[in-house]
Amino acid sequence: MSDDKRNVTDILNEWEKEATPRRESITPQEAVDMLNSLLKLDASAIPALTDHRVQCNEALAEHPTVQVGRATTWRKARPDLSLSEDAQHTVGLVGLLNGFFGMNEQGMGPIGALYQDVCDTCHEELNRPEDKGIKLGETCPRCNEGTVVIGPLVGFKNTWADQAG
Repeated sequence: MSDDKRNVTDILNEWEKEATPRRESITPQEAVDMLNSLLKLDASAIPALTDHRVQCNEALAEHPTVQVGRATTWRKARPDLSLSEDAQHTVGLVGLLNGFFGMNEQGMGPIGALYQDVCDTCHEELNRPEDKGIKLGETCPRCNEGTVVIGPLVGFKNTWADQAG
């Protein structure tokens, strides 16, 4: 039977037979490993999804496990994001995924997105040992003219694994 004559149910049933078995649960580390493997598969789509923020209401901002950011913070760190002027809170993919796992004692979910900090003037990556402790918005230590901004997404990590022990 040609593809154009099969119905959607037949196609989905066939796909389901060929797909890997369904999983009823996933650990934070498995989620991080999956995100990192997807980033390797598509270094454009995954950062775009991860970086995308949308305005959300107060009810979602008060959810006990979904991580929501302040719009003012994102406007400063990522001026390229198109957030309306009246936006108070924003939510993204990582904040939603963390909502499935809950929070630790510090109020953080297990999935962390890792970004390379860069200078907005000289475009130097700030990843040398002497750069440790540099904060977003500070003056670039390389050119002393630019500002440290969030650069490209470089991966994901299990922040809870760093606290184990």
